[in-house]
Amino acid sequence: MASGSKKYEVMIRSIETVVPVVLVQEHILPQSNFDLLLPPIDVGVFFCFQKPTATTGTEDASVAFTTFPTMVAVLKEALSKVLVVYYPLAGEMVTNSVGESQILCNNRGVDLIEAYADVELRELNLYNPDDSVEAKLVPKKLNGILCIQFTELRCGGVVVGCTFDHRAADAYSFNMFMSALANIAFNKPINQMPSFCRFLHSSQITLSSNSPDPIFNRTFTPLSLQPPPNQLISFAAPVNRIYYISAPGIARLQEIAGHSHRRGFPEIDFGWGKAAFGSYHCSRGGKVGYVMPIPQETTGDWVVYAQVAPSIVAAMEEEPSIFRPLTTEYFCQ
Repeated sequence: MASGSKKYEVMIRSIETVVPVVLVQEHILPQSNFDLLLPPIDVGVFFCFQKPTATTGTEDASVAFTTFPTMVAVLKEALSKVLVVYYPLAGEMVTNSVGESQILCNNRGVDLIEAYADVELRELNLYNPDDSVEAKLVPKKLNGILCIQFTELRCGGVVVGCTFDHRAADAYSFNMFMSALANIAFNKPINQMPSFCRFLHSSQITLSSNSPDPIFNRTFTPLSLQPPPNQLISFAAPVNRIYYISAPGIARLQEIAGHSHRRGFPEIDFGWGKAAFGSYHCSRGGKVGYVMPIPQETTGDWVVYAQVAPSIVAAMEEEPSIFRPLTTEYFCQ
């Protein structure tokens, strides 16, 4: 474990289900052809706040985020409102008669967990999120599509962790959801409205290589044209690691590669300042790798979340001036 990091337990204070403030008529939302390619995996994302304090800009000047219960109450109300727009996240994943997953939009709601951890942000070993984050700051998903956990840390820090079913949302659309949630909490309008139209990518559309619409040929490739998987290749179980690349290091890399290799991440402000740190997190399992570079708006650094084989971890750490382990010292600079 990294120097200065601390083992800790999370105490669950309460669990409740937040439903949309306006209920939608129950209906089925089919999965697109892209969605049907995804296995039933859960993806986590979390935002760390050092010592949240009230920020100006809210329409209600009386709003003051002075206590953790007040902060949770504001976000709970915002969640009930944003779920009116993002109603599929308040539903459940079900299976149709031919075994395809689909979303039952039934207003089930989102599981909301309040928790406490006797640890400070600077004591977390975020370099190894399997040890410090999984099933602690990022919750295990319960029965719905989305689970959100608000964890109060010692000395005033707060972590907002979410786990969602990847079949219902990808990283881009979940970024949209989190940005909308923050805007509503801050009494601001939603910048970008979601669309749940399946039209072009509907699972009911049968595609062929002779389709007259060129967009099909640009978007889809027949499975028959793909090489079969090599059954002789052995796979090492991937591990999760979080690194950071300093702002000067990013500048050097961009000089070499150009200023376009940037991947967006929501600039989250619930009304108590921007997150000091944010990252994705996937539970271990499977045979594929995953790397997500995440610009940190407050520092100019890039955080790199990696779920890769141990041999790739070793290769990344051979050049310590580029990929630096995100240890406790990062928050003590």
